[in-house]
Order: sequence, then structure tokens, then C-alpha cells
Amino acid sequence: MSADLSNLTVGEFLHALRQVVAEKGASYVYPESEKRSDGACSYWHNGQPSCIIGHALDALGIVVPPFCEGKNAFTVLHDLGASEQVRWAAQKAQRAQDGGASWGEALDRAEREVKVLATVEGLAS
Repeated sequence: MSADLSNLTVGEFLHALRQVVAEKGASYVYPESEKRSDGACSYWHNGQPSCIIGHALDALGIVVPPFCEGKNAFTVLHDLGASEQVRWAAQKAQRAQDGGASWGEALDRAEREVKVLATVEGLAS
């Protein structure tokens, strides 16, 4: 799939995150050995998806372009055309992961962010 995420729904993105967590296990913690020298995660490591966002995008058939390494998930997904809801959900998951949380907790934070955004959008309309 091309790296255009303009048609990706937040539901599809969360489904990909759930799939990744189911495969790795909710208690999986991103290994320090795969982090970059600046402490951030790598979307790809040794030619394979590495962080939770790299895995989720891979599950959707999308390879994160090399120029995206070192950028946070919100920025990467913005550059690839994803909606604001998808960008915020990804950012919450990435921050949780990079802070040492399990991927199950990272998924939970992404899902909670989507619920908060839906509530805020409902109040604004």
C-alpha cells in the first residue's frame, strides 16, 4: 500500500493496534536494545517493524518511509495524511511505549484517547 493514510479510519488503526498487541502479548514491553541512541523507538529495526506504531502500520500494509525515523508518531502520521484522531491515538500509544509501558497499556491509552476525542467532538457540535 502507498504511504497515503488519508482514508485510514481510527477504527481501522485501533484494529491494527489490537492485532499487534494480540500477536506480541499485552505484557510485551518494547526492548531497550531496539531504541535509537536518543531513547526514541525505531519504526523499523534490522528490516522489520519494531515499535508498536511500526507494527501497526505494517499490519495495514504500510512501510514507514526512512525519512520518518526520529519523528514522533503524530508528525509521521500527519506527514502520511492520517486524520487527527488517528494521529492522537498513535501519539498516545507511542508515548506510553516509549515511557516503558506494556503494549497492552499503550493500546489502552490509545483507545481512551479516541473516546476522549469523540466526547470533545460531540460537545463541540
